[in-house]
Amino acid sequence: MRPTFPSEDRAWWAFQPVRKPAIPASGKGWAKNEIDPFIARKLATQKLAPATAAEARTLIRRVTFDLTGLPPTPAEVEAFLKASIANPNSAYATLVDRLLASPRFGERQARFWLDLVRYADSDGYNADHPRPEAWRYRDYVINSFNADKPYDRFVREQIAGDEIAPGNREALTATMFLRHWIYEHNQRDVETQWSDILNDITDVTGDVFLAMGVQCARCHDHKFDSILQKDYFRLRAFFAPLQPREAMPLGSVPAAQKVCRATTQMGGSHPIDSPKTARD
Repeated sequence: MRPTFPSEDRAWWAFQPVRKPAIPASGKGWAKNEIDPFIARKLATQKLAPATAAEARTLIRRVTFDLTGLPPTPAEVEAFLKASIANPNSAYATLVDRLLASPRFGERQARFWLDLVRYADSDGYNADHPRPEAWRYRDYVINSFNADKPYDRFVREQIAGDEIAPGNREALTATMFLRHWIYEHNQRDVETQWSDILNDITDVTGDVFLAMGVQCARCHDHKFDSILQKDYFRLRAFFAPLQPREAMPLGSVPAAQKVCRATTQMGGSHPIDSPKTARD
């Protein structure tokens, strides 16, 4: 990137390399992990005191809702209350481990990711045709969270799963990230629709993986963030060779036949049904 932006803009914390800071000495007697001292230090600068510890019944409800999106059962509450009397720290650690091992954890966390990548089971425009294979990507995300998949692998599979592991069904399914755009199967202005699709992929990639809104740079150099217009189109150019494909080995033959029958009933071919995107 050419030196268009002043050094103070480039010094913004989000643009700095990841580093491991020294743990402050704050929070003695209160801190229980390596994050708490940072919280305690900030509270001290604001002349604030930590909140009092939640009682066991409140704690299990908070943690269970946070990790699974569901309330604890009465039996789980009673078991946690009894365990907390004997050893509260051990009871809490056991509770968290149990919830993290639950399939509901992946379902809960996947909801946030699916919102970010604009997942839907239909085209989302006008006729709003269904996407009968979209669930495969949803399950891929759920299973990735439940398997504690490394984040760097999670990212690479979605952006270029067909490149890094062309024979891996899971990696191919992950590339459905590139197929969640709004689509109108009978759109006459094909070139404009494809341009809109490329813009959508570029914008969402910036939002999801860069945590930055790059859309403004489509029309001009970004006024606030260090993104030039030419950088936007350099990123978009990476996705320009995308080629939607219909025949990829992701489902069984009966499942594929079912999709074909449904597609025919909808009035013709419908390439968005395929979860695979390949590059030239």
